[in-house]
Amino acid sequence: MVGACNARSDIDLVCYGTRDYEAAQALFAERAPIHPYEGETLTRLYVRRAKYMVGEASTCSCARRPANCRA
Repeated sequence: MVGACNARSDIDLVCYGTRDYEAAQALFAERAPIHPYEGETLTRLYVRRAKYMVGEASTCSCARRPANCRA
């Protein structure tokens, strides 16, 4: 919307209500278009976003942090 996207941008989908959620579930039932973050890309994403999570419970979960992250 504000022109801040690039080739590596992702989309954050927000669903309001059961009907919208079910529509999104049906749309994404086929996982082929979904590419999870992996490896170095996942690490860079975590490092970039970690500064915004300071003090939140989500930063305490070692399971969510990439093993090779030095943040």
